[in-house]
Amino acid sequence: AADTWERIQASPGEVVRARLDLVHREGQRLPAEVAGVPIHADGRFAGAHGSLRDLRDQLRLERELRDSEARFRELVQTSPDGVWQTDPAGQIVFWSEAARALLGARARVRQHLDRTVYRRHRHPYRSTRTLLPSTVTR
Repeated sequence: AADTWERIQASPGEVVRARLDLVHREGQRLPAEVAGVPIHADGRFAGAHGSLRDLRDQLRLERELRDSEARFRELVQTSPDGVWQTDPAGQIVFWSEAARALLGARARVRQHLDRTVYRRHRHPYRSTRTLLPSTVTR
């Protein structure tokens, strides 16, 4: 906190932001963001004004998002089904290990989906193509 106060004093006209761990009057930890602006009178530092924002909800949501992403990543990587994603142009931006194995692709290979890819990778028990996004025509 002392470091932040010194930065506010030394930064005329600038908003200084800092993350602080405060202690609530009931003793619990309160992660907060402080934003302060120095006040000058007669060319001298005369104090500061600012705002304080409680970060508990934001930090909880960030933690929940990280946990959810980890669960999704684990599900995708351990699924026996091939999972893949393309960008709007059909360029593969993600292949799960199972998709790489099913399509015979190496981990570092990213192929553009075109009609030849679909012709080469037909399901052995079906006459129709197995990978057919709406952007590709037959």
